[in-house]
Amino acid sequence: MLSASFILGIVAASASASAMEPEETRSGSSSLRIVVEGWMATATSGFVRSGPLSTVNDCLDRCRAAWSLNLPRCRLVSFDLGTGVCTQLSKDAAKANLSFSRNAEAVVAGYSDKQFDSFSATHYCKMNEAGGGSTLLTLAGHTVTSANHCKDLCHLYPECDHAGFVVSRGEGWSGNCYLNLVVDFTPCNNPSVHSYATR
Repeated sequence: MLSASFILGIVAASASASAMEPEETRSGSSSLRIVVEGWMATATSGFVRSGPLSTVNDCLDRCRAAWSLNLPRCRLVSFDLGTGVCTQLSKDAAKANLSFSRNAEAVVAGYSDKQFDSFSATHYCKMNEAGGGSTLLTLAGHTVTSANHCKDLCHLYPECDHAGFVVSRGEGWSGNCYLNLVVDFTPCNNPSVHSYATR
């Protein structure tokens, strides 16, 4: 099994430009299909671009076909609905400024075997930086619409094992989504945050 728990497959996504909640669908016994419309993924390295392709399905097929080549294994895709450009991102991209950003003409997609438990009004007590814990990505400015939305971006981000969404904390904090590598999640009461941590 892949260490980052991703198994990519064929995903169907609409070309809607509206900000939608991510789609979650179980595939087989454990894999969860994650389709997040209106977002794109970028990195400074650890990716391969191809196209133009017709659909995100074709993009994911290209990603899976690359597994048999001497290339870093593809973990997720970012597909441009307008140009048909397919960006296949490997785990190496997570070490090269991998980021998610809003783009009405894009889709990020993949399959995840991660399983999260939900913790209302809870955050982590400690990051366990000595064990490798860190905040992988902060998405601010109300670009993420809900705690569930934050969790699904964590599904797609390699090594993310904890998603923290700030429900309410005053100006400049509410709506922030933190994708973290906490390593050992120790829950602490925090009425402003809704957390998801991997089992």
